[in-house]
Amino acid sequence: MRPRRLHGLGLTLLVFSCAGCAETPPAVPPPVPNEGPLVNPFDWMPVPAESDPFITDDPELVVCKSLDVGPESLGGVWVYSVQTGECNWHTITQPSTLAMAPGDLLQLRVWHFQLLADGPATAHVHLTIDGEMWATADEQIPSAGRMIVFDMPVTRAVPEGTDVVFHVDNHGINSWHLVDLILNPKIEDADDAGFADLDGGVSP
Repeated sequence: MRPRRLHGLGLTLLVFSCAGCAETPPAVPPPVPNEGPLVNPFDWMPVPAESDPFITDDPELVVCKSLDVGPESLGGVWVYSVQTGECNWHTITQPSTLAMAPGDLLQLRVWHFQLLADGPATAHVHLTIDGEMWATADEQIPSAGRMIVFDMPVTRAVPEGTDVVFHVDNHGINSWHLVDLILNPKIEDADDAGFADLDGGVSP
């Protein structure tokens, strides 16, 4: 690159010619967050008692069998259902279908019909990812049917294929349904209208 002198009006200007100078690269857009279901209702597998992180020595514990659980169309969507007429304990697992990053939002929705038992009791719902507790709820029995919603901010990177574990234990003949586990849900994903008619309304 060699300067050229231009003279005129008592001014001397240095003009530099630049052939092939690199241009400023365009800004790189931020990565688009993953979004959608983190699990598939058809891919759940039971956790053996010896590997169940929630197992206890309760003599009344009865693990649910295949006839008591499985995918079901409910409220217009496919859910994973647990019927506790013959059992009171169910833990399932599957690998996650998406990678998660800090700043993401994970939403779990669990529906139950009216909860009944011979006497007052407490049901429990747990969700772990990579061995860490992400969501837990204690539901009093008796209680009205409702949708339980957990909004969980993601604070660390979690790769696709990470173990997801869902658990429910219950007293009485009741019906539980894992509706969905959605990464970065849209407003339409959280529509509870299909469930409101099932049991006289959805509680907040």
